[in-house]
Amino acid sequence: MAAAMQPAVADVQAAGSSAATPLSAEAAASQKAAADGSPVEVTDDRTEYETTYANPDGTTFTRDQSTVPVRARQSDGSWTAPDPTLVVRADGTVGPKAAVVDLAFSGGGAGSGLVDITRGGKSLRLGWPGTLPKPTLDGVNAVYADVLPGVDLRMTATTEGFRELLVVKTLEAAANAELKKISFSLRADGLTVAPTSGGGMTAVDEDAHPVFTAPPALMWDSRGDGTTAGTATQLERSAAMTTTATPSPSATTDPSTGTKGDGTAGPGDGDASAVLPVQVSWDALAVVPDATLLGNTDSGAFPVYIDPSVGLDQTAHTYLRSDGVSDFNWSNGSDNEGKGTGHCSSWNGYYCGPGYTERLYFQFSPSGLAGKKVLSATFRATESWSFTCDARWVDLERTSNISSSTTWATRPNNLGTMATADVSAGRSSLCDPSQPPAPIEFTGSSLTTTVGNFAAGKFSRLTLLVKARDETDTSS
Repeated sequence: MAAAMQPAVADVQAAGSSAATPLSAEAAASQKAAADGSPVEVTDDRTEYETTYANPDGTTFTRDQSTVPVRARQSDGSWTAPDPTLVVRADGTVGPKAAVVDLAFSGGGAGSGLVDITRGGKSLRLGWPGTLPKPTLDGVNAVYADVLPGVDLRMTATTEGFRELLVVKTLEAAANAELKKISFSLRADGLTVAPTSGGGMTAVDEDAHPVFTAPPALMWDSRGDGTTAGTATQLERSAAMTTTATPSPSATTDPSTGTKGDGTAGPGDGDASAVLPVQVSWDALAVVPDATLLGNTDSGAFPVYIDPSVGLDQTAHTYLRSDGVSDFNWSNGSDNEGKGTGHCSSWNGYYCGPGYTERLYFQFSPSGLAGKKVLSATFRATESWSFTCDARWVDLERTSNISSSTTWATRPNNLGTMATADVSAGRSSLCDPSQPPAPIEFTGSSLTTTVGNFAAGKFSRLTLLVKARDETDTSS
């Protein structure tokens, strides 16, 4: 299966309240929807992750809930589309145009102000142990060149957090003793920071509710960069969830023409990798890089990448691979192709990878759904690429919950199949008739009942898995 993830969406229809308060926002929207014969948004109920519509029947509502932000609030209170593109601010710091966290990267100077992230008045500040040069901005990235000899620090903004990536460019740079342990100074305001059992970090408020979270750090080399498959081909068959179906230019690419991928995006086929537990103290976060990867004497294994990240604990989604690679709160990437499901190997002359299985998990919080009577529920995905023009079965399953520390080895337990779909989309003109990227909807009584129980408070989080039904089929 393939797709392009913007927001992962659960579309839920819930019973509306009575008209006892005729001038409420809900009642006004219901009246207008009934009069117009079309859905009307209840704008007062907007959040960064949810959109509510009054239905034309005048009594029910439809709520769309996403696992990534669909809008961000601006300083004047208005809403805008999330946009993590970095800009220089009046105070000299660097931050995203529109995000659901207050995020500021250093404009250069003292390393103690490397990054500030704030949500609801609660904040974390991380510092670099040294002076920072003025960063070079490139879209969502701020690159601080040569923070150590031959080592760049690349800070990437997301709509919910940030990613720190150390790029060790040469064998000589890797020999620097300062890379044996990398420590970032830490200051928390209104939060208590602690390690997680899986090697990550969590920052909780005074009520022990997680505000920010971090998975274990990941480290990888460039041994596989000479191949023409790997990351690029994998992204072309990636699966993701979205409320839109705008095809990216690469969505129609034949996978046999895959090209060398961007090594900063994560480990590709043939790259060696290692998971690095985050060491947490009251005033520092630290990682100890893998000595074998740093000590490689083959210059072709460089650059080597070391990637810790921090994000908002609001909703969650994670990508798991059977070879141990994971990506918590992954994004679509610059090509808008997202991540994949199914078995990544070879099929009909097309090479995807050396033989691993991919799964996608999406976790929802009850939020505005709590207490509603659910009449129907739909989980919507956009498939952006498939290996064949012939449809393959994709299953939507409920599982136990995920966290930033979830790996393939600790993957959630299956709690039952919610819905299935027999689909093929994204190959465009390679099929006759053409099959452009297309939204896929999962719905049915099992999903509706489960979402109803979720709304009733029978469990605190709803986690859904998108997976190929036959995970031995290399064309699925």
